[in-house]
Amino acid sequence: MRSLQQVVKTVLKDMIRSKEPIPQPLGKRSFSGRLNVRMPSYLHRHLAIEAAQQSVSLNQLINLKLEAPLEMAAHIDTTAREHLRPIVMFGLIVILLSFAAIPCFAEDSVPSSDSNHPVQDSIKKPRIGVILNSTPPDGCGCSLQFPSDYRKHNDRYVFRRDFDGTGKVNIDGQNVELTTLHDKDNKGEVRAGDRFFEIYSSGNVKVRIDYIVTRVCNPNDEGCEVTWYSATIAVTRNGSSQTARVLGVCGC
Repeated sequence: MRSLQQVVKTVLKDMIRSKEPIPQPLGKRSFSGRLNVRMPSYLHRHLAIEAAQQSVSLNQLINLKLEAPLEMAAHIDTTAREHLRPIVMFGLIVILLSFAAIPCFAEDSVPSSDSNHPVQDSIKKPRIGVILNSTPPDGCGCSLQFPSDYRKHNDRYVFRRDFDGTGKVNIDGQNVELTTLHDKDNKGEVRAGDRFFEIYSSGNVKVRIDYIVTRVCNPNDEGCEVTWYSATIAVTRNGSSQTARVLGVCGC
């Protein structure tokens, strides 16, 4: 990191010396949110068909496809940091305990490595994972997946709910059974673009899911009983929270 910073300083000095304009950092630039993209006609046709199948606009579909890898990268980055945190904490504790002249680090003052320790549990963000030993939906209910898993049509689920109101998620590698606190209002016809939310709890854990309806059954298809969603799941524990974008379906 220091070597990289030194390189940047050297380049900036050369640019100033030669009176070259210094580009503004991307993080400080403002963007209009409009972008004209050229693409092959076959790709344009493919996207238009997919958008029509999901009952969303072409712009919404492209946004969903662009956001998915960014959120997955953020999820992976957060997961990596959570795995490294216990290692870093252990290293710091070993260094501090090596100073024999400092007697204040008694056994009861060092945070335990046990994940149930209240000090560590209150600091650590809840990590949203894939439900263990999950099986394909059997009967009616809802299932949500990370976008990459959803597009692969596999059995890796982030959230599962039966129509009896019980739900399940995976937090920090452990499956958690959920109780419904707030359910959606099922009155009226569901349409693409509709929004609603659900709230679940389990002990000190609360889960909120904000849904957007992306596709509904064709009214002429009497055998279709499924609704498609894009959603954001937020898990909160002791004031610390973690969110993830998911896709999925509800129905029979």
